[in-house]
Amino acid sequence: TSIARGGHHLLAITALIMLGFALLLDGRAGQTLPWFAVMPVLATLLSGSQAGVLWLGISSVLIVAASIAAAGHGTSRMAAVQQSLSLVSLCLANFGLAWFFESTRLRAKASVDEANREMRLVLDHVDQGLVTVDAAGRLSPQRSRALSRWFGAPREGDTLWSWVARDASAARWLE
Repeated sequence: TSIARGGHHLLAITALIMLGFALLLDGRAGQTLPWFAVMPVLATLLSGSQAGVLWLGISSVLIVAASIAAAGHGTSRMAAVQQSLSLVSLCLANFGLAWFFESTRLRAKASVDEANREMRLVLDHVDQGLVTVDAAGRLSPQRSRALSRWFGAPREGDTLWSWVARDASAARWLE
C-alpha cells in the first residue's frame, strides 16, 4: 500500500540522516544511536510485522556499524561492543512490543470482520424488517434485505420516516 511504501521511504531517509549524524559526531555517536531502536517499531506500525523484521535487521547493522566507527575515535572496542549489544537488545525489546501490539490489533480486526460477516448473513436471510438508526433517525447501512425489498433502496442521508413514507400505505399506517 502507499502507507507501507511511504513508511519505508521515511525510515530510509531517517536512517541515512541518523547514520550521517552518528558518523559526523566522531566518538559521540552514542547520542544518536538509541534512535535506531525506534525504527523497527515505526516500521511495524506503519507497514506491518514483516517490515518490522526487515528494519530490525537494518537497525541492528547500523547500530553495530556506527558503534564500530565510534571505536576508532576514542571509544574502546569493548565499550563499542557493549553499546552495540545493549542497543540491539533495546531494538529487539521495542520490536517485540510492536509485534505484540500489531498481532493483537490484527486479531481484533479479524474478530470484528467475522462478527460483521455473521451479522450481514443474518440480515440478508431474515424476512423481518430490521434496521438500525442513529439518534437523528438516519439509517445505517446495517439493515435486513427485506426492508429494501419492501421500501426500495434508501438514499444517502435518508431518515427512517422519510424512507418508509415513500410507500403511501406505510406512511398512512405510521400517521
